[in-house]
Amino acid sequence: MLCIHFTLVLEQDQILKIWFAKQDVQNQFVAIHEQKRPLDSLRDQTAKLKTKLETYQKLLLKYSTTSPHPSQPTNITYTKLLETDFDHLFWNDGLFTDRREPWAINANTQHGMRQIAYYDQAKEEIRRLGWEARRVMRWDIDSHRLLSTYLYQLQTHILVEDAQPIDLPLINHPALSLLSGLGKISAARMIINQKLVRIFNLQADWNTGLREILHCTPSQEGDNELKISWYNQIQKIQNMYVKKMLSLNTGFVTILEGVEDVIQTDNQANNNIQIDSEGITNTDGDSSDDLSVEDIDLEWEDVHEAMM
Repeated sequence: MLCIHFTLVLEQDQILKIWFAKQDVQNQFVAIHEQKRPLDSLRDQTAKLKTKLETYQKLLLKYSTTSPHPSQPTNITYTKLLETDFDHLFWNDGLFTDRREPWAINANTQHGMRQIAYYDQAKEEIRRLGWEARRVMRWDIDSHRLLSTYLYQLQTHILVEDAQPIDLPLINHPALSLLSGLGKISAARMIINQKLVRIFNLQADWNTGLREILHCTPSQEGDNELKISWYNQIQKIQNMYVKKMLSLNTGFVTILEGVEDVIQTDNQANNNIQIDSEGITNTDGDSSDDLSVEDIDLEWEDVHEAMM
């Protein structure tokens, strides 16, 4: 019994020495990473690190000889140590602090825990991708609606010098102050048109990718309404493009003036696009609320294929 007690005490003493030696290695490692002094000083610090690591390795070799347990403190070469970061497995002190816990001494348990952590991290990344996709879709939808409304107001405005001033912030921008009323409206049309065509292009380019992201990421509250809004705007772009009322080219002015009757005709046929008395302000209304998610996805795909 006394011999067993002596062996345990000796083993405990050895493991503590290894731990303290490892702490010296870690402290020196941190000092090197924080080093901001000249190169000569950095070389001196790395030389100290190598010396401390050699001390750790000697203690580790002695321990593995006298106490050949399946679970041994981690060894590492000097070259490999210089390449590690602070989250490397070498810095895990579980063997010293929790020797009876499976996660500290069992390699399979450690591997399984790492895989679970990787899986949880991947799930979180996918969830965040879903957030970002929905956020950019809402931004696109709002920009589409606002710019369409502004451009429609400009195109339906009576272009004469004594007409009532149109209430748009851009018209009163200091950059347009030297232009006449007609010149301000023409300049504003070109500026808003360029931004609107950019939004149309983004929606057309992102349509397939965003649809796939929505399908592959966890659903969120408001997804059905978001899909309907996006689908209606994509269909509006496709309808205008097919009827040559729209060119996805910033060199052309998008023709919204006179389009209202045509879109209203389409509305009666498919009940997907709505226009109120002030212009294109509700292209993403609730007209498709009776469609299921699967129906929306299928129609979304049909619209995208028609635009290809």
